[in-house]
Amino acid sequence: MIDGFVRRVFGWSARHPLGALALCLLVGALTSVLLGQDINWDLLNYHLYNPWAWLTGHANDDVAVAGLQSYYNPLPDIPYYLLVTGPLNAWPRVVAALQGLWYGALIYVVGVIVIEFARREGRAAGLGEALAWWIGVSGSAVMAQAGATFNEVPLAMLVLTVFAMLLRIAPAADGAGQRGVGWKLLLAGLLAGVAVGLKPTAIVYAPALAAACLVLAPRGSRMRHVALFGVAGATGVLLAYGAWGLHLYRMTGNPLFPLFNNVFHSDWVPAINGTDARFRPHGVLQWLFYPFEWSVRKSRLVSEFPMRDGRLAVVWLGVVALGAMLPWRLRRAGTAQAQRAGLRAEMALLLFVGVAYAGWLALFSIYRYLIPVEALSGLIGLLLIRRFAEQLRGRVARRVWVGVGVFVTLLLLFGTHRPDWGHAPFAAHSVEVHAPRLPDDTLVLVVDQPNAFVVPFLQGRRATFAGITWFTNLARHQMLGAMLRERIATHRGPIQAVVRDLPAAGKDLRRYGLTLASHRCRPIRSNLDDDLKLCALNR
Repeated sequence: MIDGFVRRVFGWSARHPLGALALCLLVGALTSVLLGQDINWDLLNYHLYNPWAWLTGHANDDVAVAGLQSYYNPLPDIPYYLLVTGPLNAWPRVVAALQGLWYGALIYVVGVIVIEFARREGRAAGLGEALAWWIGVSGSAVMAQAGATFNEVPLAMLVLTVFAMLLRIAPAADGAGQRGVGWKLLLAGLLAGVAVGLKPTAIVYAPALAAACLVLAPRGSRMRHVALFGVAGATGVLLAYGAWGLHLYRMTGNPLFPLFNNVFHSDWVPAINGTDARFRPHGVLQWLFYPFEWSVRKSRLVSEFPMRDGRLAVVWLGVVALGAMLPWRLRRAGTAQAQRAGLRAEMALLLFVGVAYAGWLALFSIYRYLIPVEALSGLIGLLLIRRFAEQLRGRVARRVWVGVGVFVTLLLLFGTHRPDWGHAPFAAHSVEVHAPRLPDDTLVLVVDQPNAFVVPFLQGRRATFAGITWFTNLARHQMLGAMLRERIATHRGPIQAVVRDLPAAGKDLRRYGLTLASHRCRPIRSNLDDDLKLCALNR
């Protein structure tokens, strides 16, 4: 009875895709509102400062206000910045709901992919597909980031949309005679490139999507299809990152500054690669079986906050087991076009998640960057159970595998501990910052991180800003450190500092010949962080 109801729901969604999309968007908006006001560390550090600096021209004049992250592409943060600096700032739940639409769109795209695999197997989507869908969109990476400003959810939505487009293009590989495949490939590649250009963490999905494209393309024109996809991808990167990369190159000599400065050798900072290596695996066992460690116990192995989630372990098992079965299943399919087309789609899925996971493991190992793979974990688990059930004889054996599937589903849904990167009850506004007005021509030093979120809300004519953080301390013998020292030494107007910890800030400031006038510190009131002060400085 339940399966029949689910099939009717899937049938309705197939007949009314816009209605299904609207429902998914509503779920995403409600989830974001229920989670509350987003106050994650990155938001306080650079998601507000970077777009403000770019739009006001401060990106050319300020010195590392938000530390290393001051030089990240501001483009993906502009929509949220405009929301919280416009009239909608007085409607914080509306802002949260709008932010949640990205999660709703991702829910829809995952559903499209799950249903497409059912269609390729010649079956109507039912309860198994519904559970696979729900498992995919309820994981620790995606659901915990619904409405957040990390921008990983919008990027994942773009990446999975490209994968869904490649699946839809694939029937042409079996003589279905689709028209406009070239244009569809160009559009898919363009979206993939835009995702990479918006945020470098999406780079691991570029080769993964290219591998899927190679498998899904017709045998006689695979290289042409991949070339079209690659050219469009490069165009998308230029559209999303070109202007910012040119700005960084002209300013520092490194278009990815400060990332991979061990390659570009800008004299602004030492020869660092700029990536966070804290979460990468250590030892052979972790490299081989990393997902199983955070499947059974809460840990910080791949997350800034404790989490427990078995979805990546399911993906790991699925890639190994389904990949081992594929050669035998291809031989068994023979020349049957329909079966081979379905197997190619499955191979594309395994390649996509496998290549993306390998790249993620080597470069980042930060769990919240892995949403596209996590979102397909339910589908991979469903395929794994069905493939084993197909090899068994008798109802008892099949029921055993159904029982295994139910047990794993319950374990994933109720054994998951999602991290919380920072939420609070809604205030009267999405972002409230009340700070003393600055005297004219003030130099404001933002000491430590994550304090730069207050900068766009400090009022003062001709104010300039600079950061004193671990990043500027790292570059104290390079040009960035020299620029900071010169800015402080040559400034003729008042100097003030945004500080959190007075003793620690005083120690940092003394390196630049400055002391805190602690009796002249005034509080900065904010719903995001109420621990900051604006202090006058003495030379």
